[in-house]
Amino acid sequence: MRLSRISIRNFRRLKDVAISFEVDETVFVGPNNSGKTSATAAVRSFLGRRDFKIHDFSACVIKKFDCFGSGQEPEIIPSIQLDLWFTVDPDTISFGQVISLSTGVSQDFTEIGIRCSLELKSKENLLVDYQSAFPDKDGSRDRNLSHFLGLDGKLKQH
Repeated sequence: MRLSRISIRNFRRLKDVAISFEVDETVFVGPNNSGKTSATAAVRSFLGRRDFKIHDFSACVIKKFDCFGSGQEPEIIPSIQLDLWFTVDPDTISFGQVISLSTGVSQDFTEIGIRCSLELKSKENLLVDYQSAFPDKDGSRDRNLSHFLGLDGKLKQH
């Protein structure tokens, strides 16, 4: 079994990106600010011990956070996702270990995907905590939700 590709959504400047890996090695090449470091940071964040920060979300989805709690709630609170796709050789012993992760099998079983997602636990709890920290004063708040989630430990808590 080998990692063949990854997909990253809503992480920093990577709104929706797919990266394929070569069999032996893959090298990220590109101009500054093209996402090379962000791609590796996304993998490290999900698979390592690095905590996510509010600014790890793409700038375009931060606006959705800031609408939340303002009476203009978005339908979906954004999440950061990492999909890992593995090429599987059904003739190897690792196939038996991998098959237990699968929800379905076809005749041509050569890939398995795993989705890692940073998601909100509870909209209700977040809203209560946010409103408690920054009460509504005459129809507005001192700070928006993205500021609140940037406070120490708040993103991880929710």
